[in-house]
Amino acid sequence: MANSSAKISRFGKWLKKIREDNELTAQAVAEQAGVSSATIRYIEVGRTQNPSADTQSSIEEAIEYLISGGVSKFGQWLKSEREKSGLSASQLSQKVGISPQSIYNIENGKTLNPSYSTKEKIESVLGVEAPENTTKEDEASQSVEGLGSLQDFDPHAFDLIPSEPGVYVLYDISDRPIYVGRSKNVRKRLIQHSNAFWYKKPIVVAASYIKITQDELRNQIEEIMIKFLKTNAVINKSYVDRNMEEK
Repeated sequence: MANSSAKISRFGKWLKKIREDNELTAQAVAEQAGVSSATIRYIEVGRTQNPSADTQSSIEEAIEYLISGGVSKFGQWLKSEREKSGLSASQLSQKVGISPQSIYNIENGKTLNPSYSTKEKIESVLGVEAPENTTKEDEASQSVEGLGSLQDFDPHAFDLIPSEPGVYVLYDISDRPIYVGRSKNVRKRLIQHSNAFWYKKPIVVAASYIKITQDELRNQIEEIMIKFLKTNAVINKSYVDRNMEEK
């Protein structure tokens, strides 16, 4: 194995130094970048001299993400602008119309890609637009090829829930996915859910959705996700009329 420092690429030297300086394991970087841990090791010891541009870009983005503590670009921007404005998370949440926890979740990385309407409302309240590359990078990191990006939203802020067709997931206070649904209009369907006794905190605290316009595909993905959740989909199994989901 080629491990002489003279044969290690500039990128390999940078990768090893920044990883060790920030106490990141090769495995953690590999998982975040979507490559094997062997790929990281080979680059660092010089066995791989010229990783592809895509591989380098994925590794650089993974390093940046891990160093930031797993917080999205928008989350970093939000915390900085909120503190500049002198608003607490609670004060900002009241002005935006979402829960304080939703603000905390964006800032600490639990929410990686807030819905477009939530981002726009936050920008409006703060009076500052987030840099375009910030939101684009977050959307790209949460995108599914051929479908779009996974967006997070506050299921109790009805004005900010997307009114688009898609598959959505509801999470409880422990971030456990407890319900999967589909609808031609996610907002309308969740407003219907809100009348049910189970659509309350701490049973329903957070939500995510992905836009899917094709009816058949939307149905198939929902069915697959419910089967993956098994007994965790407690609301699906006990309390919801599945015949209403497409309304």
